[in-house]
Amino acid sequence: MLNREVIENILNNAKSVDKDLEVFGAGKHKYQLNPVTTLEKVHEFEKKYGLTLPEAYVTFLTQIGNGGAGPDYGLYSLEQVEAWNRDWLNQNTEKQPFIDEKMTAAKWKLVMDETDELEDDEKYEEIMSDIYAGILVIGTKGCTYDNILMCKGSERGKIVYFDWNLEGGCPPYLTGMNFEDWYMNYFKEIAAGYNVYQYGYYYLGNEEELMNQYKNSDLIEQKKKCVTSFSRFKKLSPDTIDFLINIKEKEMNDIRLWLLLKYSSEHGIILFEKFLAGEDEMAAVERAGMLPKEKKDKFYQPMLRLLYQENKVDKLRILFFLKDCSGSCAGDVLAYAMNTDNPEDVRKTAVYVMGKCPDAEEYIDEFIMLMKDKSYWVAHAALQGTISAGLDSTELTECYRWMAQQYADDSTMQKNLALVID
Repeated sequence: MLNREVIENILNNAKSVDKDLEVFGAGKHKYQLNPVTTLEKVHEFEKKYGLTLPEAYVTFLTQIGNGGAGPDYGLYSLEQVEAWNRDWLNQNTEKQPFIDEKMTAAKWKLVMDETDELEDDEKYEEIMSDIYAGILVIGTKGCTYDNILMCKGSERGKIVYFDWNLEGGCPPYLTGMNFEDWYMNYFKEIAAGYNVYQYGYYYLGNEEELMNQYKNSDLIEQKKKCVTSFSRFKKLSPDTIDFLINIKEKEMNDIRLWLLLKYSSEHGIILFEKFLAGEDEMAAVERAGMLPKEKKDKFYQPMLRLLYQENKVDKLRILFFLKDCSGSCAGDVLAYAMNTDNPEDVRKTAVYVMGKCPDAEEYIDEFIMLMKDKSYWVAHAALQGTISAGLDSTELTECYRWMAQQYADDSTMQKNLALVID
């Protein structure tokens, strides 16, 4: 049960840890609650919009605070809630919520894809009215992300994270947490010194509890969530490090490598080397950027070989890794940049990497060829590469002049060329 004295104590504990208000959003609410509102005003709001607010939320507004300190940027006051939700509150009083436990990622994508293709405004508004049913925005994460309290359906009284970009690949996230737990545990996590940046997406509990939860789970997604939840902690115990090292499920490789590199670099590098040697090259490439800078040179050649092999690894990540190595050579990625069968975005990145290599000046002729490439973005990357590398030659100047004519109406190219043409 929500209690003002208990919550004030939790807020004070959190603030004592976050003295400089470094936690995301804390600078906005400063761990302070607004004065409470009255039960009469809450009932007026409910009657006006034909809904019944979850009991815990009503208790909070009338006995704890009418907004103020809360997860992320805090909680809106009842007046702000009305302002943020007014456009749809009266539209869907009889509708069952679209956002509930039956909503799958596939169903969300299907509906969002349908709205993208709609030219009928009336049909669009009808679909959006269905999506808004039962939702109540009570706070924000910033940008297009809001914290929503569901007032109907399977998630009534629970918190949902909602992205107003309405992208098919980013459905609302059902935290499964009721308002009271969501609110109080957030500040308990801060008081314990844990990371709350992704609060609500991870499981709570200490290291031992998370390990036991992992062992008792049969579902891969739940196991992933258990392991990812270790990232809340400032450091991990030796027992947890051993647990991560000994996980057998291949689906966990990327996550456990990330955690080991974050919390135990020595063990992380050992695992990275095993993965790169063939055990899981995709996981190794995904987390290669986390290696300490002084350790990257050791893996330059194996990563370079992966760049040219036919595989499913992320070529962009490989290129950025090669750039960060002290022995990076433009000649090593030249063939990849020149190969027109490679994807344009990866080719232009390879050209960018060439421009950052110490031996870039040895490849002026090749840069000129790339500046005349049929791909606009490859040509643009080559131009920027010669400029950033400070390359200079008569042939290069002639190519700059050729580009000035070729892209006479392109302001982006002309802006770059103005740096090298008198």
